[in-house]
Amino acid sequence: MRGEFAVMVANTVTMSTVNLSHLQAISDDTGVLQFTFFGVPDPKSGYTTDDNSRALIVAALHYSLTGDEESLWLAQRYLAFLRYAQRDDGWFHNLIGYDRRFLDEIGSEDCFGRSLWALGTVISSKLPEPMRKAALAMWERSLSKTTKLQHPRPKAYSLIGVHEAAKVLSNNCSALLGLVHQLADDLCNLYIEHSDRNWRWFGDEMTYANGVLCDGLLRAHLLTNEKRYLAIGLETLSFLNEVCWDDERNCVSLVGNRGWYPKVGTKAEFAQQPIDAMWLCWANLTAWQITGKDEFWEMAQASLEWFFGRNIVNAQLYDPETGACHDGLEPHGANEHCGAESTICALLTLLRWSQQKSVGG
Repeated sequence: MRGEFAVMVANTVTMSTVNLSHLQAISDDTGVLQFTFFGVPDPKSGYTTDDNSRALIVAALHYSLTGDEESLWLAQRYLAFLRYAQRDDGWFHNLIGYDRRFLDEIGSEDCFGRSLWALGTVISSKLPEPMRKAALAMWERSLSKTTKLQHPRPKAYSLIGVHEAAKVLSNNCSALLGLVHQLADDLCNLYIEHSDRNWRWFGDEMTYANGVLCDGLLRAHLLTNEKRYLAIGLETLSFLNEVCWDDERNCVSLVGNRGWYPKVGTKAEFAQQPIDAMWLCWANLTAWQITGKDEFWEMAQASLEWFFGRNIVNAQLYDPETGACHDGLEPHGANEHCGAESTICALLTLLRWSQQKSVGG
């Protein structure tokens, strides 16, 4: 469905386009369910901290922009979920059954990083003070664990969480800089190890949520003013933009998860995922915020329009009427299911775009 709406959507998106109805439908008193059966909430799938942390960011951003009582209710549910999922040692469980029993001993590093990102967002949000205090206490309990992270994406998520929290923790910001340097230096070292003239990336394969790595380094630059973080953040983002742009079709074409994109090989075309469009948009908006260059704004806009049909099969994934987003882009069109991750990533894209427009984008 590539038409006038798809091409013009980035210029017409308002907060009314951010529809929380589907997110509400797949959420209950515990949190947001992981999957849907076609569009119906699927209790058999249970809950994940991954999804509830990202849903918390949706609710916090939406409340900060609108003051809406429904997003406040959702934020309370998701923050309570993170409280339940946080272990005494600061790590998090990730998998929780419909009966609220933990299905793992400890969650993934991604789960941990996303939780720090969510808590940092709450700390700097306009949510009520008791919620911000609770988020800060939870964030402080987990912060020291970031030094033990081994994988690049959790480090990038953590950097974004620190950047969010530091907006209101300016008095304590200096104490965080050592941690920021450690995490960002690790990402830079990966870039140095794996990149060459034709492959400007952090590893020998592009997989999922690629833009978060660039965004994490750019946020580290904003915190430290370290030029190396800016240079590598922009270099890798420019390369990612090249990989994800289809000149012939004049649209974003993401790295598909059926084979990814190995350094020696070809990029998988399907199934393209909303999480990748979301991070491509977010990273380019951060780059535009720093540089003011039109190329980053235009790529962020194209990433947003990907959800509305400006993609390689002209399929609309996000429906403003229902607030649901399909789970991926297939050769035949959109995946029929509308789970938590895809819907949340669409909402995060819309909210970040609306937030940037509200401050002068």
